[in-house]
Amino acid sequence: MEESKKYTFEKLTPVDDCDISVYESAIEFAFEEKDIRNIAISGAYGAGKSSVLAAYKAKHKDIKFLHISLAHFQDNSDSSSSEDSSSPIKEDDSDSSPFKDSSHIKESVLEGKILNQLIHQIPAEKIPQTNFRVKKSTSNKVVLGYTIAILVFLMALFHILFFDGWATFVNGLADGVVKKILSLATNHFSLIFSGVLLFVFAGFFIFKLLVTQKNKSIFKKLSFQGNEIEIFEESNDSFFDKYLNEVLYLFENVDADVIVFEDMDRFDAHRIFERLREVNTLANIQRRKEGKKILRFFYLLRDDIFISKDRTKFFDYIIPVVPVVDSSNSYNQFISHLKKNDLFSKFDEGFLQGISLYVDDMRLLKNICNEFLIYYNRLNITELNYNKMFALITYKNLFPRDFSDLQLNRGFVFALFDNKSKFIKERADELRSTIQDKRMRITNAKHEIAHSTQELDLVFASKRNRYSSRLSDADQADYNRRLQAVQDQQEGIIEKLEEELVADETELRATENAPLSSIITRENSDHIFGLTVTNEVGKETTFKEIKGNEYFPLVKYLVWHGYIDETYADYMTYFYEDSLSRIDKIYLRSVTDKKAKPYNYELKSPEMVFRRLHPMDFDQEETLNFMLCDYLLSTQSTSQHLLHLISQLRNAKNIVFIAQFFDFTANMPAFIQIFNMQWPSLFVDMQSTDGFNQKQLRLFSVYTLYYTNQATLDTVNENEVLTKYINGSEDYLSIDDPQIDKIITAFKQLKVSFPKIDYEQADKALFQAIYENDLYELNFENIALFLERLWEIDTIEDIKHKSYTIISRDSDSPLYKRVEDNMPDYFAILLEKCDGKISDEESVVVSLLNRSDIDVADKEEYIEYLDTELHDLPSFTDHSIWSQLLDSGKLICSEHNILSYFGEKQKVDSSLIGYINNADQPLNFSSQNIDITEEVRTALFDHIVNCDDISDEQYAGIITTIEVQFVDFDIPDIQDSKMVILIDNDIIQMNAATLSYMRTKYESSLFRFIRKHIKEYLDIMNDDLFVQEELVEILSWDIEDSYKMKLLSYSTDPISIIGKNYSLQICVHILNHNLQQADMTSLYLSYNQQPDTIKEIILKNAKKHIANIINDPCTAEESLKEDLLRATDIPFEIKVRLLIAMIQDIGQAEASKCLSILGLTDFIQIFNSHSRPKFEATDQNTELLNAFKRKKWIYEYFEDDNNPDYYRIRRREPRKAEVVEDND
Repeated sequence: MEESKKYTFEKLTPVDDCDISVYESAIEFAFEEKDIRNIAISGAYGAGKSSVLAAYKAKHKDIKFLHISLAHFQDNSDSSSSEDSSSPIKEDDSDSSPFKDSSHIKESVLEGKILNQLIHQIPAEKIPQTNFRVKKSTSNKVVLGYTIAILVFLMALFHILFFDGWATFVNGLADGVVKKILSLATNHFSLIFSGVLLFVFAGFFIFKLLVTQKNKSIFKKLSFQGNEIEIFEESNDSFFDKYLNEVLYLFENVDADVIVFEDMDRFDAHRIFERLREVNTLANIQRRKEGKKILRFFYLLRDDIFISKDRTKFFDYIIPVVPVVDSSNSYNQFISHLKKNDLFSKFDEGFLQGISLYVDDMRLLKNICNEFLIYYNRLNITELNYNKMFALITYKNLFPRDFSDLQLNRGFVFALFDNKSKFIKERADELRSTIQDKRMRITNAKHEIAHSTQELDLVFASKRNRYSSRLSDADQADYNRRLQAVQDQQEGIIEKLEEELVADETELRATENAPLSSIITRENSDHIFGLTVTNEVGKETTFKEIKGNEYFPLVKYLVWHGYIDETYADYMTYFYEDSLSRIDKIYLRSVTDKKAKPYNYELKSPEMVFRRLHPMDFDQEETLNFMLCDYLLSTQSTSQHLLHLISQLRNAKNIVFIAQFFDFTANMPAFIQIFNMQWPSLFVDMQSTDGFNQKQLRLFSVYTLYYTNQATLDTVNENEVLTKYINGSEDYLSIDDPQIDKIITAFKQLKVSFPKIDYEQADKALFQAIYENDLYELNFENIALFLERLWEIDTIEDIKHKSYTIISRDSDSPLYKRVEDNMPDYFAILLEKCDGKISDEESVVVSLLNRSDIDVADKEEYIEYLDTELHDLPSFTDHSIWSQLLDSGKLICSEHNILSYFGEKQKVDSSLIGYINNADQPLNFSSQNIDITEEVRTALFDHIVNCDDISDEQYAGIITTIEVQFVDFDIPDIQDSKMVILIDNDIIQMNAATLSYMRTKYESSLFRFIRKHIKEYLDIMNDDLFVQEELVEILSWDIEDSYKMKLLSYSTDPISIIGKNYSLQICVHILNHNLQQADMTSLYLSYNQQPDTIKEIILKNAKKHIANIINDPCTAEESLKEDLLRATDIPFEIKVRLLIAMIQDIGQAEASKCLSILGLTDFIQIFNSHSRPKFEATDQNTELLNAFKRKKWIYEYFEDDNNPDYYRIRRREPRKAEVVEDND
């Protein structure tokens, strides 16, 4: 800072240049209204109430203001909870004390303070009658005058009282000038002069006494004969009540328009407002009488002075003041004040925003900025953090006493940092417990042999109680442990636990020398900030005055966020350079005392520490310090000090220090190079202990690749320990900003070959380099990874099922060359990982299956998994796999492939049969479709025609297109379905010999054969070849009737037509020439549905067999029986017999019809109830009447009494009277 720079400080008093536009109007309104006399200006502390009034006064100088400010501050003795207060002064708790607590004060005392300030602001000459007099200085002349007057009075008095003695004394003097002068006082006339003087001065003194008694009431009591007369009574009433007249006198004579009462709300004395209102009312009454202006009282109060709506009853007018600063806008005020001195840029905005949430008072804000400016310019350390300095100044302003204690190594903040080691131990113990639990979980999960809860239950089944199925406590604990391990395995969280373990170990190392802010967590914050301290004599300090303060959350914020930290002392005093710091001295003393400090103990100047140590000192563990070791690596890499340090670490195998220093050092190249050279087995030792976590081990190996020369690298890689480690780390390529050339060179030297690579975590450029340099095992995982990530193959399905097709598209790629050079290995991988499916392109399949470096068994397995359609069998030069190709169903069935295979094998074997059957369309061996010799055609036909295993569809396709026929067919045992194909496709020709062979060997196919060749069949037919069964079958065919009639000509045997769909011509022929009499039963019943030609044949046959119909009339249809009744060539008596047989099954209408046909109309009258027919008594009529009686159409018939040759009928049974009458 330049000394000449002008700094801008902020005053804490009210400002009179602020914007009061709306406030001004509000105040003016109060002055305009005469009845508004008690005005409250309300707002929070620091809201700007005083500034509003000051600005109004500055603009309205014609209005006189008188201010009464009643400031009250809390001192140390105010807090009853300050256990460690060092003040010897304690408040009196008795009622006689005017202060009962920190905020409550007796109202009488408060009234006295008001009067005291009021008296001192009114000139004494304006209130001569008041008893309240202000002490003021008196001039020497006045004092001298009063002294002379008193002396003169006393001289006059003594002169009169002791005149004789005085005269004797003077007369006794020796003569001289003195005696002459003094003798004037011995004259009796001098007594008159003395008496006059005495009277004058006595009168003056009496006057003064009376005036004083009138104004001041000096004498309060008079005592007369033992009795006291009280002139002014002494009481405990308030000043206002006790001296009301005096108070009113003061307020009446005050030379002001407004009396402003400030800070009265800081006292818990609400009744004072009532008394002031009363005083205001009385004073204004008197002022009005005297013609004076209205006196207004302004009260500057906080909003919550009254807890209810009473304030609106007390005050005539209330003007609220919006706070200038609160926690919502203090950040902007900070910015404004800091920018005035160009300091804002030195702060983190987040810090200012955070601290502004707690600062809500403008005066406080200004003072913080003022003090910071001074500290900022006076502390002689340029490296100080301005956020921390500002935080400490804020803390100083809010907690000045604790800040003072902090400088003396006392107080709350000091206690927090003094107990940091305890907090660290508590946190470290928690972390160690967590680390131990996670290590145990990881170990259990890795070594657990059970893979499911079911397996675990089986293990413990024998240990359960046979009655309650419970385990013992020990077994239950063991079960729970193993159950957790099984669940960890199933959920796959071992890797996650290992990552958490690394994080916890890192945190544990950091915790041992961590700042207090990093130790505080949400869980332990209450515990830490609830700190209490017990001193050596057992006295406990709870810091209630700090914790109970409204700004205590700010202290927590500053400490928790590290703005007040262990370096607080640097911000409280000066620092002098060129000397060992206290911290460095403590370290050197720990080396001397052999009391080691933590490895991460921070040194202020490692260089100065180094100068004070000898090489042999580094043989002891107390010298182990990260900053010192880092200094040695950076500036003293060849010194004996460093060699002794490494030797100490190597001999002790102190991997813990190495692990922690590894995370600390900024000189990694030197560390790796020197330590690997001096300690070649360091990497092995790291792996064999728990000191190094996996992340550190990984980084160490990477840095070893970077910074170690070839000779040292080979030494480090003894027994391929480094190679095995790298190969076993699938995420090894997850290196930030890798030095690829160095890594690849080292990998080649180490012969690294990754069995698996984690692409997601890998550096992509390094991954590409690994691919291009073949630094990986040839396995499915790596092939799939390269195809997916580098070849941009979208789906794993394509990689599994057609990887070689994809790879072979780029014959220049590293992957193609790697596969070509290792084809048997690749082919084995392909078969293992294809999931039973290979979808390579046909050209790729041909090239693979034609390779000589692949075993036939592997080729056959490849064909089995293949789902690619193959088209050309001859393209596969390895004929040993032809059968497999046909059996696989992958080779498209074609005539060309069939002929190629048949030509090679000269037989139709199971492979060819299966291949033919799998064809998805009929095969065509016609000369138009394929070029085939007659010899091959015939040979193939001979092998195919009697091959039962070929499907009918393909059999038909081959047989019908191979263009070969049988003239004389004599092949036995062909399947019926195959015979159908041969017959339907005219492969078998019709002739007498073939017909006879078919009748003998292929009876089931005979009729199909005949029907296919019906014309040829009729042409060769003769009596010797004719078979009745064939005729019956052929009659049912839908062929021309002429063919059937020709065959019927050879037959005389009966043929049934019932249920047959023969044509009319055929039926007529059969009924006339081949009638089967049994058919007539059905024909009689269906007589009415038959054509007329057939009816004639049926009627003719019925006449011949009418006796059968009479015996059973139901065997003939009604219409047939009626036609028989009409027949003229049947005797009448036979027809009557037929009618009598029919009556039992017909009704009256049908009977009337039949009687009419036969001309027996008299019998029809029976059905007319109004007629009384009579019948000739003949045998025929008797039979008819008996039939009617049986049918119950009549009740009875009897001889006519008038004519015995006739019968009369009775239709119903007669009543009894009728019977008697008839008897009579």
